[in-house]
Amino acid sequence: MESETGALRAVLVHSPDGELNTLTPDDHAEFLFDELVWPQRAREEHEAFTTVLRSRGVAVLDLREGLAEVCRDKEVGRRLAAQVMSGARVPPRARDEVISWLAELPAEMLVRSLLGGISSDEVPRWVPGTGSLWRHRPWRLLDPLPNQMFTRDSSAWFRDGYLLGRMRTGARAREVDLVAALYRHHPWFAGHAERCWNEALPPSMPIEGGDLLVLSGRALAVGVGDRTCAAAVEALAEELFARELCDRLVVVDLPRTRATIHLDTLVSFVDEDAVVMSPELGGRPVCTLRPGRGGPVLRHQPDFATAAGEALGSALRVLEPGRDGGNHRREQWDDGCNVLAVAPGEVIAYESNELTNDHLERHGIGVHRIPGSELRRARGGPRCLSCPLHRDS
Repeated sequence: MESETGALRAVLVHSPDGELNTLTPDDHAEFLFDELVWPQRAREEHEAFTTVLRSRGVAVLDLREGLAEVCRDKEVGRRLAAQVMSGARVPPRARDEVISWLAELPAEMLVRSLLGGISSDEVPRWVPGTGSLWRHRPWRLLDPLPNQMFTRDSSAWFRDGYLLGRMRTGARAREVDLVAALYRHHPWFAGHAERCWNEALPPSMPIEGGDLLVLSGRALAVGVGDRTCAAAVEALAEELFARELCDRLVVVDLPRTRATIHLDTLVSFVDEDAVVMSPELGGRPVCTLRPGRGGPVLRHQPDFATAAGEALGSALRVLEPGRDGGNHRREQWDDGCNVLAVAPGEVIAYESNELTNDHLERHGIGVHRIPGSELRRARGGPRCLSCPLHRDS
């Protein structure tokens, strides 16, 4: 993966399913949702998204289907169940029995449980510890993963390998386990399983894929904000520089607001030399990290466009919807600048962000408009919903 706009050839997605049905008015905020989502409509909108991808010749791998394939190997399924259940709310004397029960389920049901969560009343009564205490008032033994549909965050591909997310919130931490199992065991990734570029990064240093933009085969842009910490970026720079995979990181300090969770909520590439960008990013502090004898060398930059253009070796066209007038902050909240390029000058965007989409089209960018009234409630746009696996250079 050496760009954000080369023709997209393969992508990892996850169609939302039962994990959205489990959210309630009492706990949706715990799972990072501002409000409840209509699950059926969200699935229909996601299907419209993948339909556009397939119509453009993109190979689409759904995480649920891919995990079911690898878990048909019972030993792989058992190991994954044991890894996931190590953090579940299960009495110690019952954990092995619950793992055994899960491991014997058909692969599709096992994956559905690992994604959608497990309630105490779903576990068979023969499992020790599942007596009257569990049955009186069922509780979640395993939480659902309603954010798993945002496959951009739990991993990101760069060159011929990938970076695994170190998720900032406990509600999303388990997503990485499932993605890592897919990369290790699915035939699509044969030969790539060992090419994880940030294995040495501990979970205490959060970094998420939505904060990473691929500028070129030698440069990345990284946002430091609510979900990615500065220490993780410095450690990532050292690792990539030591492997000679990269010689420049453009680092952007992001606003800490709900509307600017990741770097890609403020800026996305729409063409080889163009980005759609919120005006809010224009004045943010920016620096570059380059290899040095004593560690990464930091140099301050005037703004993101200058630093990214320098990394690209040419000036960057910045398309700011707010320049045309209109309420761009409203569309910033609905991920107007979070679009997915399927080819140079061709993107997928939510149809509701009319101001942004019209602005892009006036500047020569083709826009595939998809419904997203429910998906956007979860604070993520088309780029968030996709993890590109392969693009043309």
